[in-house]
Amino acid sequence: MRRLQNYLALNLLLSLLLIATPVIAAGSRQLCRASGLPSNYNRDRGQAKQPSAAGAERFAGTWKGQFKGQSFAILTLKVDGQKLVGTIGFSQISINREGEIEKVSGEVSAQTPIYDLKPAGDTLLFKHKDDDDVDEMELRLKNDKDAELRFLNAAAPSEGLKAPKPLHLTKEPDKK
Repeated sequence: MRRLQNYLALNLLLSLLLIATPVIAAGSRQLCRASGLPSNYNRDRGQAKQPSAAGAERFAGTWKGQFKGQSFAILTLKVDGQKLVGTIGFSQISINREGEIEKVSGEVSAQTPIYDLKPAGDTLLFKHKDDDDVDEMELRLKNDKDAELRFLNAAAPSEGLKAPKPLHLTKEPDKK
């Protein structure tokens, strides 16, 4: 009960501070951290704002997935004004019972647009239209050059099969 009272008091204090003095942004970030809220908490909607282009720049570049020297995915991302935009293309891949790539067939298809890009920390969520289906995907940075790509809405695996493992992508060096 005491914890609930403290939580409510902190939320009331935070609300009063945010409404009465929006100029103290730096102080509100400290309060947000202390209360467990994200530091980019949006006072108007009660939601975290999309990170600025500066945060999205970490994702910008060409990311390639390869298996035994053959490309199976190319994800191209760039910052256009204040937003992140991109395209993706795949070749045919076969997944074994353990959820790992077993075989890559053909060339990577033409790049098609991705949309609804939502960068947050080391993760980028986005969608890709594949014929009549919409793939929901997640790119999770492991470091500046390596990332994992996952299909979030993939069909449940059949009995005896494991879900596909994240696909490893490597960022291509910038061409200057």
